Order: sequence, then structure tokens, then C-alpha cells
Amino acid sequence: MVDETVKGYRFAGDIEVKNIILVGSSGEFRDIGKIVIEVNVFQSLGEHYLQGEIVVNDAVSLLTTLSGSRAEEIQGGFNGGEVIVLTYKMRDSSLPFKTHFFGIHEVAERQRLDEKDEVYILNCISAEAYRSSTKTISRCYGGAKGNLVSNMVKSIVDEFIYDKSMKDTHRQYREALNIRMEKKVHISPTNGKQSFIIPNLTPDDAIDYLTKEADNDNHIPYFFFYENSNGFNFMDLNEMVTSDVKETFTYMAQNVIGQEGKSEKDETTIRDYQKIISFNILSQTDIIGNMRKGLFRSKMINLDILRKKKTEYNFNYDNEYKKFNKLQKWKIPGTGDGIPVLHMMHSRTGHDNDPLFASELPLPARINQNLPRSQSYFNHIFNTQMEVSVPGNSELNVGDVIELNIPNATTINKLDGKKDLYLSGKYLITSLRHKFGGTTGTEFTTFLECVKDTGIEI
Repeated sequence: MVDETVKGYRFAGDIEVKNIILVGSSGEFRDIGKIVIEVNVFQSLGEHYLQGEIVVNDAVSLLTTLSGSRAEEIQGGFNGGEVIVLTYKMRDSSLPFKTHFFGIHEVAERQRLDEKDEVYILNCISAEAYRSSTKTISRCYGGAKGNLVSNMVKSIVDEFIYDKSMKDTHRQYREALNIRMEKKVHISPTNGKQSFIIPNLTPDDAIDYLTKEADNDNHIPYFFFYENSNGFNFMDLNEMVTSDVKETFTYMAQNVIGQEGKSEKDETTIRDYQKIISFNILSQTDIIGNMRKGLFRSKMINLDILRKKKTEYNFNYDNEYKKFNKLQKWKIPGTGDGIPVLHMMHSRTGHDNDPLFASELPLPARINQNLPRSQSYFNHIFNTQMEVSVPGNSELNVGDVIELNIPNATTINKLDGKKDLYLSGKYLITSLRHKFGGTTGTEFTTFLECVKDTGIEI
């Protein structure tokens, strides 16, 4: 069914590719959209930067002419200074274009088809990755009085990743190509002032270190630093799972009879772009796996070397899960005796209140107290993992919450409303791949990996 109210929308998976422009290291612009046969854009909560794969069917010897007059000096014409500017969106006049500014870092799987034709992949990553990969940080963050981890991360992003130089570069390309190129930076607030010495780490390693140390208001933190199509994000898992549902998708099984039972004007009609193409269950309620990962039970031993003492904290999921922000409201089934996971860390917890050490103004790390709860919370949210493919949707990003409706396998009538209660419900998108062809209008598909806790009341 086509939504006639959306101007320009023709069918589910329809895409508008404005341009795929390659900028050589000498500065020349080339529109390569007509020789691109496939584009993949990757997002992940576990990756700091967007990545891309551009599959090219080349009959014009593009690689040997990338560097203009210097082509003879550089074998293959590729020297790592090239850029891809990619602009696309789902064909809908109300939606903005998504523009990605990629640096090409590898030519992969180059194959000669015949004497005048070859295929290869241009592997790309956000241009900011080039800037940050050659820099290191050796300094103290927080000072004697401490600072919020969120402020430290913002400082690193502003100085080493999305800095003034990168913003100026984006502005220059925006003026030359008449394409909007601007990234937002969203930093979720953290709790508690801390102080850290960053010992000669890259900006990305420094952010990873701070991400593990960050705390939140309910002291069950799990932060991610990642890039989506809007920009850079430092986000708490607790905040993500409480977001509004971005879109609802429904799987229309082939073994059912009858129609949706609604007119096209009815708001409850399942439109084509809301239908799941396929899904695959990666994992679901692995009781033993959850036990071994510390979902149900764990122990933290804090060793205070200076005061020659230890403190122990026993974590019990049954006593803590009600404090978790959830996608569904229920607990994960399962239990376990004993302590399958043991953590041991050096700690200065309590030194700030100790007369002997208080003069040092210590700022004890939070991870010593939070780690068992944080790991349990992560495994709670990641209890069920699914792969889902849907008609291309340029508005979807990692970190978004979606809702999936999956019918029971035995459903024979579309009108009976029976759902698989284990698989249906709200999901968090953890990784995403947009796939489409070049500027010739090839169909657009979005592949998602998403997670949820449990879906039925225990």
C-alpha cells in the first residue's frame, strides 16, 4: 500500500540518492554515482564512527586517475587522501537528506572482470577518524576538585575529534557542493566529580576509558560513545531504553489467511514500509550464559592496599532489577546459586572521609561500586537479540527504540491478533546497515540488529 499523502513516495524501499562524489587528494570533484553498484553504511553502538563500503564497477580506470597529474608517481593513484561525500534519503519530501563525509582508507577485493572492466570496494570511515587516529592525550582531566565525566568527554570531542578544523572543512565542502554538512554532538550528563590522568592514549582510547568510569544518577551506568547519521553521541543505556518508539514494524507471515481488515485511510493500517521483510533470532534467554555473565549473581572485592583492608559487595539480581530502566517491565526468568562471577579491583573508596587520607583530596573511582550492577543491567537489556530487515528507512539510527510485532508461528488468521509474546515488544537498535545502489535508484533496505529484555510477565 502506498501512502498517497506523502509527496514523492512511490513504494517501500524507494530512495533518492542526491550524489556520490569522490574528491581526489589533489582536490578534483568526480560524481561516481553511475558506476557505483552498491553502497553500505554502517552504524554501531560499539563503534565511534560511521563506516561505509562503496562497491564500484570501474571501466574508466578511476583509481589510476584519482591524483591527477601525480597518478604516475603513486601506484594505483590511491594515497589515502581521498574523500567520498554521500547524500541520500528515503524518498519523502518531508525528510532531510543524510550526508556522510567519509575518508577512503582501503581499496579491497579488487577483481578484473575483463580487459576494460574491474570491480572493487572502497572501504570508508568518517573523516574525523583520520584526525583522531594520529593524536595522543597525556594530561589530567578533572584536576584536584574533579569534574563530570560528561564534561571530559565533551572536551575531548571538541578538541580532538569534531574540532574547529573539521568544522571548517565541512563548511568548505558545504559551500562547494551546496550540501548541508553539520554534525550535532549530544552528551548525556553523568553523576559525580572525578579526576583522571590520561597516559598517552589516543582520543578514542581515552573516551573508552572514561566511558567505563562514568556514573549516572541511579548508579547503574552503562555508557556508549558512537556516531549516527545526526552526529556524535555519548549516551547512557538507561536513557536510550526510555526513549519514545521511533517506528513500529510488523511481520506479515505467509501462512495466514485474510487481509489486514482495515481501509487504507484507517490509522491502524500496516503500510508497506512498516512490514518486516525477514527476521532471525540470534539469541534468547540463555539461562546458563546469563549466569556466567553475572546477570543473576556476582561479587565485587575491593582491595584497599593503603589501609590494608578489603570490602565485599554481593550482587543479587532479585533485589536490584526493579531499579533498572527497562524496555519491558518484567524481570528475566532464571536464577542461580553460588557466585559464578567474581570481580576484584584496587579501591580508594572511603579515603575521602578518612582523617589520614582526606588531606590528599582523593576522588574514589565509581566503577568499583557500580560494575556488578552495570554488567547485570547490560545482560538484562541484551537478553534477546534479533536480526531484522525492513524497507530502507534513512531516519532510523542506532540507539533508537522500535517496536516489533511478530505473530505466533501457529497463527492462521491475520485478524486474531495473536503475537509471539517472547519476540514482540520494544527493541533497542544496537547496529544498523543501510544498503542501496548508486544514483540509479536501486531499492533501499535497512538491516537491523536489535535487543530487548523479556516480553511476558513472570
